[in-house]
Amino acid sequence: MTESPQPDLHRQVADVLERLRPLLVMEGAAVDLIDVEDGEVMIHVTGDPASKLVVKRAVERALTESFEQVERVVLV
Repeated sequence: MTESPQPDLHRQVADVLERLRPLLVMEGAAVDLIDVEDGEVMIHVTGDPASKLVVKRAVERALTESFEQVERVVLV
C-alpha cells in the first residue's frame, strides 16, 4: 500500500503561503489554507473585499508555478 502524497503537498502549499504572508498583509489581506484536494487549493481570504481577487490570483500563480499537481485556487 502506498501513502498518498496529499499530506506532503498540503504542507508544501502551507509553506508557500507562509512565504507570501508578508506580501498579502501589505495588500490588507490574510489567507487561511482550508484544504488541498484533487488539484484544487481551497483558501479563505479576509480583509479588504477589493483585494480578494488580487490575492487569489497572486496565490494561484505562486502555487501553480510551484506545484504541477495544483491546477487552481478556490476562494471559500
